[in-house]
Formats: sequence, C-alpha cells, structure tokens
Amino acid sequence: MKAQKECFACLQDQARRWSENIAHSYIQTLKRNENGVSAFPPPYLAITLYSLLSQERGVQDLYEQIKLQCIKKTHKLLQGIDPLVLSPKEGIEFAVMGNVIDYGSASSFEIENFDLQKEREKLEFACFEFEKFEQKLHNAKKIVILADNAGENLFDELMISSLIASYPHLKFYYFLRGYPIINDLTLKDLQNPYCQNIFSLAEVVDSGVRSPGFIYAQSLPKAREIYDDADLIIAKGMGNYECMEEHKDERVFFLLKIKCQVVAKHLNMPLGKMVFKQNL
Repeated sequence: MKAQKECFACLQDQARRWSENIAHSYIQTLKRNENGVSAFPPPYLAITLYSLLSQERGVQDLYEQIKLQCIKKTHKLLQGIDPLVLSPKEGIEFAVMGNVIDYGSASSFEIENFDLQKEREKLEFACFEFEKFEQKLHNAKKIVILADNAGENLFDELMISSLIASYPHLKFYYFLRGYPIINDLTLKDLQNPYCQNIFSLAEVVDSGVRSPGFIYAQSLPKAREIYDDADLIIAKGMGNYECMEEHKDERVFFLLKIKCQVVAKHLNMPLGKMVFKQNL
C-alpha cells in the first residue's frame, strides 16, 4: 500500500506531539519529494521521522514510559481471563481487541480510557475469514506472528494459548520490531515482568525491522529464514497491512482494527471495524 497525501498529515500530527519544528520541516521535505516518497508504504516514511525526533529529544525510545503504562494497564485488564477455556476463534477476537492500543494512527487513543468490557461489547468484524484460517491450521506446523504494539502482546498471548490448546503440535514464532519506533513492541519491552509468559509460548524473534510495519527486505537473515519456512503468518495491525498487502501470500492473515480513512478506503471496509483477512 503506497503512501497518500493523508499519510503526510498523519505523520505530521505524530511529529507535533514531540517537535513542531521537525513536524514542519519533515513534512515540507515529503511534499517536495512527493512523487518519490509516494512509492513507499506509510510506515517506511516513519523511520526517518522518528529518528529525527529521537535525536532532537536525546532519547532512543520516545514512548518508553507510555509502553510501560500500556503493559501494566493491559495486565490488570486481563486478570481472570483463562486462555485455556478460549476457543481459537475467541483467542483471535481477543487479539484484535488488543490492536486498539495505538499511539501512531490517526485515531486518538489513551490507555487510561481503555475499557475491555466495552471493547468486547462493540466488537464487530467487517471481514472475518476464520474458516480459511482454520483449514490451514490442520496442516500447519510453524506459525509466525508479527507483533504490533506494547500491551497488545498480552492479548496475543491469549490467542497463542488458545491455539496451542486446540493444536498442540504448532510451533509459534513471535516477531518484534528491531528498534524503538512509536509504541511498537521491542525485545527490551518484553523484559517487563508482566511479559515473561510469551517466552514459554513462542520463540521470540527480533526482526531487525526499524519500521512500524514488517518490511521483509529490512529484516535480519534469521528472521527471513523463519518467515520463509512458516506455514501461516498472522500480521497484527495497520502498519503490517500497509507494508505487506501488495505482496500477495496466502499464508498471511491480517488481523487489525481499521483506524484511518486511507486504510478503510483501501480495504473498502468501514472505519472502526475489525478485520481478519487472508492476503490473496
């Protein structure tokens, strides 16, 4: 999916949270080179932007404290939910609810306002291709999950546990971003005591990717090898969709909430709805 003019405005809004100066200068640069940068997916353009913001602020991880808050809040929200009683379908529903956690999209979000019960009550899919996914599960051995945001990983644990309960032969690989960007999940974030369970459920893999979306060409050799060998790939969030959708691969299932009009239009689905869709 290629960047649109609306994506420039979204990036500018993100930058303004940290630096009005960079927000203005970076977007002017994008506009002057619009024909060139429009050949890339929106998350690719965020790499340089967040590098500039980090340099100006003098910190490597702008969202470190916010990510800690998201993990702590999510852990509290999910207390009492037994993943072993969830069906795979219910596990996927929980995983997509976690995709609401996002500080990089056009939709506003604050972790303090996250209400799990309300999210469960209003959960609605514009597309839910679970049957296609289930058909592939029977013959699958290795599943890659491309993680998205910090805090969302605890919802992903529920999904993985529910799948293992029904398909104990499955081997899971959990891919992380290779560098801090927005509130996306990195290996450092998983050092949090609340996040340790993922290491017993899956092999955790640093993808090496610096973008808030999986870019195969930027991934580390080990990540590519695992990715190529996978039978199924669950790609969480809009960033992964934006980076991957044009590379049609029937192994890939996108799992996300539609949070901006650009993605809604591209999918031809309503804003605010959930999606579980094979990449065909």
